[in-house]
Amino acid sequence: MASTKYYLQSNKSSVPIYIRFSDGTTKVNIKRKTGLVINPEKWSKKTNYPISKDASTKSLKSKLLKLESFILDEFNEDHSTGKIIDGFWLENKISSFFNRANFKNPFETVFGIIDYIIKNADTRKNGKGSIGLSQNRIKGYRNLKVVLEKYNQGKDISIKSIDRDYINRFSNWLLKEEAYKVSTANKKISDLKTHCEYIKFNYPSEYNMKNFIKKIIKLENIRISEYCIHLIYVHCQNDIRRILYL
Repeated sequence: MASTKYYLQSNKSSVPIYIRFSDGTTKVNIKRKTGLVINPEKWSKKTNYPISKDASTKSLKSKLLKLESFILDEFNEDHSTGKIIDGFWLENKISSFFNRANFKNPFETVFGIIDYIIKNADTRKNGKGSIGLSQNRIKGYRNLKVVLEKYNQGKDISIKSIDRDYINRFSNWLLKEEAYKVSTANKKISDLKTHCEYIKFNYPSEYNMKNFIKKIIKLENIRISEYCIHLIYVHCQNDIRRILYL
């Protein structure tokens, strides 16, 4: 059964309010900041809500209750249609609830995934097999974003638009118009491909995953409906992802 719980992680004067979302069926257990803050003295550890003593804490509690209801309703809707429920899903739902202008799925655009990888650099596996990206690698990714912003005239672009033609045009622009050395241009292209491959490996499309199921079923000579294939995808997508890409 899906559930949510609010909590604080510090006793400082003004601290972020976190929300933890868990579901026993999908074995999801994730937490994210709500974007709201509170003085711990006004927080009840017993109820995990603000202590309703004044207008501000009453308003804050009301927002948290509505957010909680919104997330549970969205989970029921998205889970029933086979959407991936993870930390980014929770971030998106929180941002959507508050109508935040900077709301964007980080996996939809090039700048979004670059920002995400930089933000989580300390927990990413590096080329040496250990955890944490070097400062030079982070600097390189930041510079890649600056270069892409110039090439795209300040516009972000969809990950799906990064195909062979785009790579060739970008490479020619680097070499001919920006006069990059071949080695430097190749490094930019390599870094761009790294970000696109991250999406491919960690978030394969629903189409690719369902197609994989169909191939297995065909090999086993099993007759099964599209609806049953969808159910397999919904309940086994994490296992399928590991088989496909890990």
